[in-house]
Order: sequence, then structure tokens, then C-alpha cells
Amino acid sequence: MDRVHDLQQWFLRMRTRNILHHAYLITGPSTSEKHACMAWIMRMLVCENPTEFGACGGCSQCILYEQDTHPDVLMMGRDVSRPHIGIEEARELRAHYGIKAREGGMRLSCMYNAHTMTEEASNSLLKILEEPPLDTLCILSASTHTRIIPTIRSRVVLIPLYVGEYSIKEQRLKELLTCHNKAERVAYVQRIAKKISDEEGGVRAWHDVIDGWMGECTAYLRMPSSESRPLFARIARLLITLKYDVKEYASPKLYAESFALMVV
Repeated sequence: MDRVHDLQQWFLRMRTRNILHHAYLITGPSTSEKHACMAWIMRMLVCENPTEFGACGGCSQCILYEQDTHPDVLMMGRDVSRPHIGIEEARELRAHYGIKAREGGMRLSCMYNAHTMTEEASNSLLKILEEPPLDTLCILSASTHTRIIPTIRSRVVLIPLYVGEYSIKEQRLKELLTCHNKAERVAYVQRIAKKISDEEGGVRAWHDVIDGWMGECTAYLRMPSSESRPLFARIARLLITLKYDVKEYASPKLYAESFALMVV
């Protein structure tokens, strides 16, 4: 699959340039492709002598990984007999990150099927992602990004193996651009909030939808090889203006600065 190969090469370049993010979320319908991509990335990250094809396969770090005995790599969610990833795994991750890397590199973790996390596990992971320790990297996988809570999605780099899974969310964000003024944009978001509430149950306030969309824009701006960065930067600015008069939220200037950094 060409997209998988492109993503692998992108990760290799990020490692070479030493600009890796602290967390990534790989999504797509094919479990085998997601997990194969995650394994390739993890092998490449632990390898002492990676090439353009990935890990060398012969160094001591590669051998430890292949034997599933690498002390700086934590695997979670691989037991298919367990229906959920619980608080125990989240605590194990925190403990893993609290120990200095034994092999002198990064402390790495992989969470398969992250969409099965319990609420307690998700909240615990969120606290780790909010203040990630130095020299740590976590890769999550999920069937779709919508099954991961928005606060976690906003703190990871989203990597869809199939871009089409974002079509509905993308369309709603793009339709925001067709509104002519702030009042129309608020009315549009309110309609979407009602639609989401009807589809998913419960009550979704319009400003909660804006928060979610700002997280989505952040994700689009962080995507590798994203051709739509200018578009979503523009949408992000519109969302900022919608929140401008709401006193309890963070400064619009702060949001603008954070989005500007991601567009660079």
C-alpha cells in the first residue's frame, strides 16, 4: 500500500531530523495494516542503524525487539481475549515512563486497539499526554479517530491509513466557510450540535462542538503531508472568532498563536 510506505518514510525522516512528536494515532479499518505499520515504526525507532528500508534487523536493539524482550518498549492491548484496555495498562504506561531508558534511547510504547480504552484508562492516558516526559513516544491504533475522546485526539498526530474516513467531518468543517457572518456560523454550529445530539444521544452544546472542531483542525494541521493545511488554518481562525466573546475560554490570541505554530 503506497500510503503505508509514504508514512514509513515520513517517520524515518522525522527520526533523522530529530523532530518526532510524543504521540501518534494510526487509524483505519484494516487491523493487519495498522499493526504492521506500527511494528515497522517501532523497529525503526529502536534500531541503531536504520536504513531507507527501516530497521537493520541485526543490531542488538533489533534483536531485543524481535525477541519481545526490549526493556524500553511497552506493548499494550495485544490480548484479544480482553475486551477493554483498563486502568491497569494506563498505570503500567505511567510506570514505564517513570523509569530511565535502560538502553540509552527513548522509552517507547504501543497501544493496540486504543478505542477499547475504558473511561478511566482514557483519562489516565490524557494526563500523561498533557505533560509527556522527555524522550518518550507513544503510538496508538484505533478503527477510527471518532472512537477516541477529543481531548486525546487533540494531543496526538493523527495518521489515517485511509483519508476517506474523515470525509463527513471534513465536509462539515468546509461548510462552515460558506457562512457569510458570525451569526450564520453560530446558527450552523447549533444545527450540527443538535444533529450530533440526535445521532449520538445526550445534549451537545454548540460551544462543545467548536471545541471538538478546533481539535480536529489541530489534527489536520499536524497530519504528515497534509495538502489542506491552509484551508484548515482558515477554518481554525473562524472557530477562534466564534469563541471570542466567551469569557471562560482561553485567550483567542493564545489559540491563534498555537495554530500558527502548527501551520509553519
